[in-house]
Amino acid sequence: MSQADAWRTHHLILKLSQSSNILPSPLFIGNISECDRFFRRSGGYGEIYRASYQERAVALKRLSTPITADLDVQRRARIRFCQEALTWRRLQHKFIVPLLGIDRDTFPPYLVMVSPWMEHGTVLDYIKTNGTDCVERLLFEVAQGLAHLHSMNIVHGDLRGANILINDDLHACLTDFGLSGFSDTTETGTASTSNRAGSLRWMAPELIDPPRFGRKHFLRTTASDAYAFACVCIELYTGSPPFLGLCEGSVLLQVIAGHRPSRPDDLDSDALWNRMAALWAEDPEARPSITSIAEFMRDLCGAPKEHIEESTIDSLHIMDPFRNLDVISEAGFSTSSYASTNSDFWRRNFPRRFFVLKCPNEVRFVRLKLNTKLISV
Repeated sequence: MSQADAWRTHHLILKLSQSSNILPSPLFIGNISECDRFFRRSGGYGEIYRASYQERAVALKRLSTPITADLDVQRRARIRFCQEALTWRRLQHKFIVPLLGIDRDTFPPYLVMVSPWMEHGTVLDYIKTNGTDCVERLLFEVAQGLAHLHSMNIVHGDLRGANILINDDLHACLTDFGLSGFSDTTETGTASTSNRAGSLRWMAPELIDPPRFGRKHFLRTTASDAYAFACVCIELYTGSPPFLGLCEGSVLLQVIAGHRPSRPDDLDSDALWNRMAALWAEDPEARPSITSIAEFMRDLCGAPKEHIEESTIDSLHIMDPFRNLDVISEAGFSTSSYASTNSDFWRRNFPRRFFVLKCPNEVRFVRLKLNTKLISV
């Protein structure tokens, strides 16, 4: 299935769910137990409770719309829930919090989203306890998670420290997809969402004043996510939100006037500061892609370019429906793509025996040693 077909399928399922008020049955799970009486925290559109599922701690996210709300408010809340749940369910990545399923029994008539409980809390909680020595690694992981979203034509829409959690392996994972949107790749090729809710301190100037940028509507894009990533850099180095000490009205005026947050005292890397400045460019088209930022962060924090073990095999078969892999000959690292338009896999004969597969969306490399000249990708 091509990326455009995958988007159309997701869009169709979403529209059917929103219009019928029914979510796909495979999403639902049961046997949630030991749920808190009171929520642990609230954020985005919901309240977070701790519970247990299959002998593991889980987080339950319940939408905060009152049962007494009028029918139109309830309908819009249900639409938001469907969009977040179905978008989140598509996302399978080591630096994105997984959605385990939907529970309908714990808070009837509410539906709740179930995900693993993150004992270490947010990335800001973790840095407050452990210091800033790990910031570059955490930013690298955030960039990889965001690059994965963008590779699927999805924008996060509310990227900030409060929406980045630390898992049991001490990795940064993106969460809270209540403002996420996706694109019709056959028309614009740019993922977007037009809901004006969100956190102003992390908003790009084109979101604050769309007409100034020739836009008729408020429109989140991958470029506005990239802008927000630079603001997350500020958060992680300072432990505070961007423009600390200013009210939101003053922040709005500062951003419109072209001002950006000051350089943190603990940010020693000139190269990273220069990348942040580029991500804050006034022109959204001038901002670097988050994939290029992830590659830069990989080099900055010293992450290995080669990932996973060296393998000796007779042939290789990798499903790659979105054509994201590049096959790189180790001799000279000349890059060629061998995509087939009629198949979910590539098949070519190669004259050399060593190859590297580069997956740009995850910024990882796999080194392969072939016993034969046939490689099926």
